[in-house]
Amino acid sequence: MPSQVAVVSIVAGFAVSAFGVALLFVETEPAQPPTQGPIATLEPVDEPDGSADGPVDARSDVTGRVLDVAKKGVAGVEVELIAIEDGRDVRSGMTTTDARGRFAFRDAKIDLGSPHVVEAVYDAARFASEVIRAPRGSDPRVDITVATTTRSADDLVVEVESLALVGDRSGLQAVHALTLRNRGKRAFVGKLELPLLPRAANIQEGAGVDRRTLVLGHGSMTSTKPILPGSSEITYTYVTPMATDGVAFVREPQLRTERYVLLVAGDLEATELRGLEHASDVSLPRSGALRGLERTYERSVANDLDPRSSIGARIVIVEGSDLVRIGVPVAAAVVALLLVAFGLWRRRQPPPPSEAVVTPTPASA
Repeated sequence: MPSQVAVVSIVAGFAVSAFGVALLFVETEPAQPPTQGPIATLEPVDEPDGSADGPVDARSDVTGRVLDVAKKGVAGVEVELIAIEDGRDVRSGMTTTDARGRFAFRDAKIDLGSPHVVEAVYDAARFASEVIRAPRGSDPRVDITVATTTRSADDLVVEVESLALVGDRSGLQAVHALTLRNRGKRAFVGKLELPLLPRAANIQEGAGVDRRTLVLGHGSMTSTKPILPGSSEITYTYVTPMATDGVAFVREPQLRTERYVLLVAGDLEATELRGLEHASDVSLPRSGALRGLERTYERSVANDLDPRSSIGARIVIVEGSDLVRIGVPVAAAVVALLLVAFGLWRRRQPPPPSEAVVTPTPASA
């Protein structure tokens, strides 16, 4: 029995040690916005399958139509096929739409190493397709919607803007999402402000963002991509370091904003709220290896923000988070050592003396 107790104690000790070490290497899952659109620059595209004669030729036709907001073809529009090479735009071809708004580029070489976009030049603005990263195959049509333009933002409203943050002392990951509504009949081609936290880096564009129309400067970036009538989604992500006194968050909206939502998770909390109010926590699904699980966010909201109003907060590390993240593994290691020591001590103890068995002597006759 002592040997069995020792073995169990040693095994339990190593198990607790392994659990404590594992906790030290748990990585934080990136934040996800309430509505996440596809990130064109990050999504993989399958290579065309090969055949008995070798790989499929990447050359194929690129065809489509230029449509107005009523989905009718627009005639006489100049259309360009543009290759994106090392961040530069190189025109591969140019044509003009026919009476039904149709255009075609023959034998365009398009693959992962040579992505393209199609741009329609209309009313002195450029309306671009999504990035084309593979031959068109059985679905060659690339439709582009155009509209007369305006630089006035009077018809633009932000229905929801959200900033989701997750991180720890090593830094933050931010996911910014906006739902815009253009209530007019013309496309907005002015500058749209897209805010960033201080020292933002590794910016990745998502839905509704074209890297070629972005300008960085003064702690924010602006987009000149046309915003068509109707609803539009914009998302982008970036990372930023965590300062010892936290990260100051300030938002002065360019447009009337019906609802603003600040979400923080991980080892973070929002303090010194200005113009924001704490609301009930919200759980959102994770992605990647943790798909199917949820993360709980502390939520703060503001409603009906006018242009030039201001909201803000300070994002800091939750007090005691280091104690939980580091203290628990350390405590687990201490318990493990005690269990191992107890097991070894039990093994060295001499077995207890056996009790003498007294056999009664039968009485003499």
